[in-house]
Amino acid sequence: MKELKVKFVYLNFDDESLFGISSNDLRNIEQAIYEVYDNDVNYLIFDEIHNVKGWKLFVSMFLIVPFCSKLNIKGLIYISIR
Repeated sequence: MKELKVKFVYLNFDDESLFGISSNDLRNIEQAIYEVYDNDVNYLIFDEIHNVKGWKLFVSMFLIVPFCSKLNIKGLIYISIR
């Protein structure tokens, strides 16, 4: 059986411990992900991100950066960053 080498981070914003965060907090979360995983992540998956105030500003940044090749928004956002 072939092992897949896809590396992703999944974050569900329905988690009550994330209640009340804003788009500024999303930047800190993104930075923490890169620090923990040493930039070795292929996808960022954000479920229920609409619960975060200002989420559209955060997500729109991925539309203009050169390392982002795919962005899907359908209730679940996943961002291909490699």
